[in-house]
Amino acid sequence: MANLSKLHVEVTASTSAFARAMDKNAKRVKVFRERVGRAKVALAGMATAALGAAVALTGLAILSKKMFDIGAAVMEIGSKFDIVFGAKSSKEVGDFLDTFAHKAGLTITEAKGLIATTAAIAQGMGFGQDASAKFATEITKVAADLASFNNLPTAEVSMAVSSALTGEAESMKRLGIQIKQEEVTALAMLNTHKEVAKALTSQERATATLELITKKAGVAMGNLDETMESPANRAKMMAANIRELRDSIAIALMPVFTELLNKMSEASGGFDEMNKKIKGSSLKILAVFELVNAGVMALGDTLLKFPVKVLKNSFEIMIGFIVTFKN
Repeated sequence: MANLSKLHVEVTASTSAFARAMDKNAKRVKVFRERVGRAKVALAGMATAALGAAVALTGLAILSKKMFDIGAAVMEIGSKFDIVFGAKSSKEVGDFLDTFAHKAGLTITEAKGLIATTAAIAQGMGFGQDASAKFATEITKVAADLASFNNLPTAEVSMAVSSALTGEAESMKRLGIQIKQEEVTALAMLNTHKEVAKALTSQERATATLELITKKAGVAMGNLDETMESPANRAKMMAANIRELRDSIAIALMPVFTELLNKMSEASGGFDEMNKKIKGSSLKILAVFELVNAGVMALGDTLLKFPVKVLKNSFEIMIGFIVTFKN
């Protein structure tokens, strides 16, 4: 009986010690899991911050590219404008556009691009630089009045008028104006006192066409000035002012972009050298890819289908036991 009582005491003591050890280990596991939880939150925060930074950088890169394209376009149009009109006419037309462009719902650059294109068409018909400047200016005024009267973009109407000058007057019908070539010929002969239609030049026909458009526009002429305060025209002017601000910012940033391009050009030798090394190692790179591909084919989908959750849980259990029983 004494031996039995002694055995009972020893077993009870051993069991109690084991229970205490298990309780202690359970607490350690609990602490470990809490730490893992906090680590997950921290990692999630870091991932979110990293994603936010990546999105911000991507957005900045896209915005920079957009601003560069705008700045480059403004500079190209400015160069085209100067070439088409020359030094003297460029100043005269530029002064006109400074006060007219926004009123017509255009930025300075947009107006320069339109009037330069119109003048280039006129020069192709035989107009000189000075004559084409005056002719293009009149066309721009007519187009702005027609655009205001029909509530259409000035650029669209300007192109329609320019097309009519070359004999393609179909687009003018949308503006309520029909131009027949017989009318153009008759008016051009009247203005030049020529008796044979074949003797008419393209310049003379273009001049007669613009005169006909102006006459047939009727009450639309002068509509821009008369309806400056209308909601539609005010909205066009406001939109033009916003685009003008955008263009100004883009131009201000161009020196930065230019310096960056210069630095990249200076570093182009390094890119060339890297390109040569890649080409020289193409067979080795191909061999590595083929080896990896063979391994993937041999394993099949096993790795891809391995449960991520099982791997995660196994890792947690392993770490938990190491921490728990390290003593």
